[in-house]
Amino acid sequence: MDLKFSVNENLLVYSAILGPKSKNFKAKTVKDMLYERHPIPFKLLRADLRVLFAGENLESTFKELGEQFVRLSNDFKMTTEHKGLLERTINYKIELENKWIEKKEQAIKHLEDILKIKLPDKTATVFVVPPEIGGGMYLGDMKIFWGHSEDWENYSLVYLAHEYLHSFLHGGKHEHAIIELATDNELRIRLNNGGQYFTENGYPVGHERLRSLEEKLLPQWKNYLIDKNQTIYDFIKLAGNLSSRE
Repeated sequence: MDLKFSVNENLLVYSAILGPKSKNFKAKTVKDMLYERHPIPFKLLRADLRVLFAGENLESTFKELGEQFVRLSNDFKMTTEHKGLLERTINYKIELENKWIEKKEQAIKHLEDILKIKLPDKTATVFVVPPEIGGGMYLGDMKIFWGHSEDWENYSLVYLAHEYLHSFLHGGKHEHAIIELATDNELRIRLNNGGQYFTENGYPVGHERLRSLEEKLLPQWKNYLIDKNQTIYDFIKLAGNLSSRE
């Protein structure tokens, strides 16, 4: 397991203007300018795809659309707002790199002890956006999207491990809950030398929608952690069997 941190300016443009937390980006005049100049790609970034299929030639529509996206991105990159945003992103990337270098060996050791397997010898690229824009998800193909405030000690490290596990640990409908038990909870507690499940310094940990499932799995999860004959794949099967009997 390894992480490589990167700044992708086109992804930063999308995240700043139309991403899930774009409201945190205050430059309304920039958004107005981009919408006025590039209404079609702007609307598409809002997931309004109808305009794509209103043309007569789909192939030429997509070709022109690609060119329009490039022009929109280039216009944003010319603004003073982008310059400041890019600088903050690069600084944040350096912070994450330093944290990963410092805690990498410790994090991997804990993860392999929790999962009871050797982690894949693969590197994930982490595309960084600043916490003010925020977000975190596994994009597929060993790519992670990340930017978040450090709500508690080792927050980013724990959740980068979380997203990395999505690259290979497939547990059906229980996958996300199991990954949260392993990283959001157990890895966090070990890295921080103490704590409790589902809460840290007054902050709830994990997705609320998964809490009831994780609480049902918790007794079996604690048994799994002390059973030297089981790996995480055994627990995935156990979780599926428990669900099927309900």
